[in-house]
Amino acid sequence: QMPWNIIEYQHLATIRNTLQERKKAANTINLNLAALKGVMKACFNLGLISADQLMRLNDIKRVRGKRLPSGRSLTAQEIKKLYCACKQDKSAAGKRDHAIIAVMLATGIRRSEVIAINIDDYNTRTGQLNIQSGKGNRQHTAYINTESRRILKIWINTRGKQGKRENLFNPIAKTGSIQNRQLSSHAVYEIIRHRAKQAEIEACRPHDLRRTFVTQLLEAGIDINTTRQLVGHTDIQTTARYDLRDYKTRKKELRKLSR
Repeated sequence: QMPWNIIEYQHLATIRNTLQERKKAANTINLNLAALKGVMKACFNLGLISADQLMRLNDIKRVRGKRLPSGRSLTAQEIKKLYCACKQDKSAAGKRDHAIIAVMLATGIRRSEVIAINIDDYNTRTGQLNIQSGKGNRQHTAYINTESRRILKIWINTRGKQGKRENLFNPIAKTGSIQNRQLSSHAVYEIIRHRAKQAEIEACRPHDLRRTFVTQLLEAGIDINTTRQLVGHTDIQTTARYDLRDYKTRKKELRKLSR
């Protein structure tokens, strides 16, 4: 019921200035501006506003600014500790969590993509993993390395093939029984948080495993466009924001100074 067609230049300028006064990030402000301009373009296409009004609204400039990169990249030592925390848990949950972390670190896939993987999406012989539910409904292919395939095989053997358990990763009841349904996105978040706490490493989130994957590829000399394709990004600028190499180097050098 909002009368969008009465929005003028001064209204959009006020929104931008108010968000700036509230110390909102440049990306947040620009996202709001883009959304509002998109609505106004729809108004123009529907004949509700004139071309002059749309042109004045589009003249509102984006806000410039740069924020520190969010999240972090795990070190080799942290990954080792994370794996050890899972190995020490001999239950089915320990094997499943180990496999989830290994797959995410080996492919850089999102947690929404992890929970959507079906058994048929994974080729045990080649290590090829077909991501059917990528962001923006985009499909792409990932490849799991030898060590991660070994970890995943242990989980698959534990999981078993009886019944119609189509999902690769399933919830596990307190009794230890593997449930015939999809794991939730929040469950993956809690798995990473819980295992990081057990491993006594700095807190990390599922997306940090994706950042780690990108950073490791770039550290290995893989060009950024190939990295973009491997991680499933459409925009190379998005991949660049996942590059935490400089941050890791600075952190390492500062540690030397503190000795």
